[in-house]
Amino acid sequence: MIEILSYAWPLWFSNVALNLLGLDFIRTRDKAISERIFGGSATWGGVSLSIIMGAVLWAIFPAHALIFWKPIAACVGHCAASFIKRRMGIGRGEYVPFLTHGDYIVAFAVISLLAGSLDLKLIVLTYLLTIAISPLATWIGYRLKLRKDPL
Repeated sequence: MIEILSYAWPLWFSNVALNLLGLDFIRTRDKAISERIFGGSATWGGVSLSIIMGAVLWAIFPAHALIFWKPIAACVGHCAASFIKRRMGIGRGEYVPFLTHGDYIVAFAVISLLAGSLDLKLIVLTYLLTIAISPLATWIGYRLKLRKDPL
């Protein structure tokens, strides 16, 4: 379990940070990348924030080679999931099982695979833990008025 948490925390941190730090601030000052393609929550500011978070995490933890990519995976996963949801006619904030909360884990799995360091066991366990815990955490954020959507 400790191994999963040490592997997953930068992914979870990045996802939460993009939601809490970025979305409200960025939405009021930033344009969506393409409302028609990704929906309104995928912004250039979110991409920029992901790159900055990756650089900061890498500066703090330089021994972790792929840590730079974890915040970027959060952003890429979100954009990919938004793209898929738009093609399916599903609106912003609507819950899609296995996609809504696991998108950034899958994106990081692809990045890890491309980098030649895919740890399938850790990815699968992280994904399963994420889709089990993330809806509850998201709902709590909604109840605390930190989010617009409950899931």
